[in-house]
Amino acid sequence: NTNMQLITQLENIRLATGISIEGLKKNSYKEPKSVGYEKYEKSKILSANAKAVEENAKAVDAGYMPQMVLSDNYRRSTYGDVAKSPFGNGLLIEEENRLNISVGMRIFDNGKMKKESEALRYQKMALQSNAIYTEQEQRMQYRLAKSRLLTLKDKRKSTQSALRASKST
Repeated sequence: NTNMQLITQLENIRLATGISIEGLKKNSYKEPKSVGYEKYEKSKILSANAKAVEENAKAVDAGYMPQMVLSDNYRRSTYGDVAKSPFGNGLLIEEENRLNISVGMRIFDNGKMKKESEALRYQKMALQSNAIYTEQEQRMQYRLAKSRLLTLKDKRKSTQSALRASKST
């Protein structure tokens, strides 16, 4: 029964600290040396999603800007190609280079694109606030874990003192 309690306590210490304990014979444990704060993947993903949604909103807003298409067609003819001419037989065109420009602009869409852009901006704000909350929660958990580690160190010192006191009497 006592052996089972010792094993249970060892497992509880391992679970609370994340450090494996081989036994209670030594008076030391391995303490992590370089543990630093790093963002969880979840908050990184939320931030990246917010940036992507912002880019989508910019793309929707670009729909109100004039759109211009510029194209160039070049064609080289062979001797069998003739163009119809009002002056007789036909005219042989050896080379043809055509430049096309077209301009288009959305004049009226009943506010559809504006509403879509606004919805995307609200979605971006929601993702950003969720990312901020997730990061704040993670920082809080990090601070709590550090304080739990300090508490465990103090408990260890207290237990060592009690052990020394019991041995001296």
